[in-house]
Amino acid sequence: MFVTQDEELDDLAGQVQLLEQAKLRLEMNLEQLRKEHKKELTQRDEENEETRCNMTKKVKGKLPSVDRIDISKQKAASFNNDHFIVCRSQLENIQISIAKIR
Repeated sequence: MFVTQDEELDDLAGQVQLLEQAKLRLEMNLEQLRKEHKKELTQRDEENEETRCNMTKKVKGKLPSVDRIDISKQKAASFNNDHFIVCRSQLENIQISIAKIR
C-alpha cells in the first residue's frame, strides 16, 4: 500500500486546515478572555473608586467630632491652667499669712 504524493498532499492540506481552524478558535478564545479580563478590571476599578468616595465621606463626617474633641481638650487644658494659677495664688497667700504669723 503505497501512498501517492497527491494523497499525501491532500492529507497534509487537511491537517493544515484543521490546525488553522484550531488556531482561529484559540485566537477567538484569547480575545474573549481579554474582553472578560478588561471588564473585570473596569468593575474592580469602579468598586475601588466607590469605596474611596465612601471612605472620604466617612472621614469628612468624622472631622467635626475630631474638631469638637480638640476644642474640649483645649478647654480642659485652659481650665487646668487657670485652676493651677488660682491654686498657686492661694498657696502664695497662705505662705504670706504663715510668714506674718511667725
